[in-house]
Amino acid sequence: IEINKEIELSEFLNNKRKLYYSDEIIYLTVDNQDYTHVIELNYINKELKFHSFKNELESSNSVTTKNNSFIFENYLFQIKSNQMKLLLQAFNIENDQFLRSYGFSIGDSIDFKNSIIYYKKKNEILFKGNEISKTKKFLKFIIKSDIQVISNWYDKDKMILTIGGIYLRDKPSSHTYDYYTNIHTYTFNETISEKAYFYVILDKNFNNVREIFIRDK
Repeated sequence: IEINKEIELSEFLNNKRKLYYSDEIIYLTVDNQDYTHVIELNYINKELKFHSFKNELESSNSVTTKNNSFIFENYLFQIKSNQMKLLLQAFNIENDQFLRSYGFSIGDSIDFKNSIIYYKKKNEILFKGNEISKTKKFLKFIIKSDIQVISNWYDKDKMILTIGGIYLRDKPSSHTYDYYTNIHTYTFNETISEKAYFYVILDKNFNNVREIFIRDK
């Protein structure tokens, strides 16, 4: 799948195991509840490396959590959320260096977002209310969906991240009922997709750039 600033969240990115490749390096990532494990193979010099990056948002058996990751160039973006918080972290894979983190809680506004929160079902609508209520709605949506983060260059000195979730469900297209057996039969031929997301702009030092991003229609 091609990643660029026009792309939105995709069911192809839901997988907790992803393979990335370039002219020299292959990355295989495996996400579990607390870590992103990265296997790095340089097929020019035949060097194999293993990396593990911990997500600092604590997990609990009593709280539902969602997590995912994405590699852009030699950077790993890691995201994790529960009903109360969301945490985004960035790492340099080359030296295992932690670079920056951003997060928010249910009672906060999302200070580091550079756009409105987009919500799409069949047609695009926006979360209504003040910033705090929008945060609550976003976290509630993320917990029922598959959380994702995507990155690409915005221009030569900035990168843009898409943070959000995609929720897929099957919609019954037909229904029959057998009166003799009292059995309902449903046929599913359509998948409904819901998405909620916002954009974040970072400079080359991973500082949040304070400007408004408006997606081209």
